[in-house]
Amino acid sequence: MIRSRIPVAIALLILLVSAVSPPVLADHGNAAVVFESTWQRTDLPVASGEAARTWIWGPNPVTEIIHEPYVESEGGERSVQYYDKARMEVTLTGADQDSIWYVTNGLLVVELMTGRLQVGDDSFETRLPAEVNVAGDAADPFGPTYRTMSLVMDEPPSAPGDVVDQRISRSGIISIDVALDDQAVTIAAVANQTGHAIARPFWDFMNSTGVVYADGNYVQGSLFENPYFATGLPVTEPYWTNAQVGGETMLVLLQCFERRCLTYTPDNAPEWRVEAGNVGLHYRFWRYESDSQPQPPPDCEPGQGADYAAAELRQPTFISQNLACANFTGSTVTQGNFAEADLRRADFSQSILTQPVFRNTTLDNAVFQSAMLDQPIFDGASVINADFDDATLVLPVFFGANLLGAEMQSAEFVMPRFVNTTCPDSTNSDDNGGTCLNNLEPIPPPVP
Repeated sequence: MIRSRIPVAIALLILLVSAVSPPVLADHGNAAVVFESTWQRTDLPVASGEAARTWIWGPNPVTEIIHEPYVESEGGERSVQYYDKARMEVTLTGADQDSIWYVTNGLLVVELMTGRLQVGDDSFETRLPAEVNVAGDAADPFGPTYRTMSLVMDEPPSAPGDVVDQRISRSGIISIDVALDDQAVTIAAVANQTGHAIARPFWDFMNSTGVVYADGNYVQGSLFENPYFATGLPVTEPYWTNAQVGGETMLVLLQCFERRCLTYTPDNAPEWRVEAGNVGLHYRFWRYESDSQPQPPPDCEPGQGADYAAAELRQPTFISQNLACANFTGSTVTQGNFAEADLRRADFSQSILTQPVFRNTTLDNAVFQSAMLDQPIFDGASVINADFDDATLVLPVFFGANLLGAEMQSAEFVMPRFVNTTCPDSTNSDDNGGTCLNNLEPIPPPVP
């Protein structure tokens, strides 16, 4: 399937730091008051038993109000607070406090999917996309992750009325399952801004009414004053998957929006079939606790690892193997499967690679000088700072790859294909007309 389009501003500034500064407690003006009021409107009815539905934010904040860097905010920091489902923000304290947009909830899903942590309107830090499950148990080894969903952002929309019958695997493979027609879930609308369809259960939820807390009273009203307030615009199509929930495998429909990922579980009680995923918890883990920074190169130098120099290898399997600094110089490798292998600082100089598969492979600082790569697939590969001087790449496919800092200016490309790929200069191929060929000037990545 064709995959991935990013509907966000390209990075104009890369902050060269090793990690985000830890949260800092500080003065927050009226943030506590407006955050509490925002939470009360939708979630106080749930907490008090007046309404039975998914939490929009969560039962309680999971952090104090903290300051995080943001270029356009006063003093370069804004007040934020994390909840299970999202993060509340006051970015511009001088904005209209009566506006529903005075308190925003960030585009956390976009950051998790792309690895581009936003620290200003046009300022980003480069991380790795989040290998965190979108739905279900964190330990589920088969569920789609945010990185998975980044690979399908360019899928074309279904039409209103179409039955949703597409499944997605953890590796981003989309398949049609006609048995899902029995679920009778259809497409309700298409968001023109992003070109993605919205499944009927989610559209109904975004436009639903129910008990809300307003002016000190429980009243009936629209759950959201704007359908996209909580979710943002859709950035993927809706997909079915099997997810482990409390250790039990369940059929789940999921769809990612800019701010939330929503799930629909047909076997749940009606009032709990649509739920908001724990994006706030996922994002906070990714930003502050996970190893989301590009990894430092290994201590060895290129060519000092396992020795395959001048070897002739046919259909070798190196899946998930540690081949850091391996020596493949002058080798001939036909249909090699390097999926999820560690090939940091591996040396492929003057090698001939025919139909190699680099799916989710780590190729940071690898050397491909004067190599011939015929129909290579870089699907979700990290190719940071790799050296392709004088290499030839015939029909290469880059799906969701990260080429930040790669030396490719002297490489020869024959009919390349770039989809949702970070170019050597930190821009995204989808923002450059579907190519990186005009964006090969490398920018150094953040120093780990």
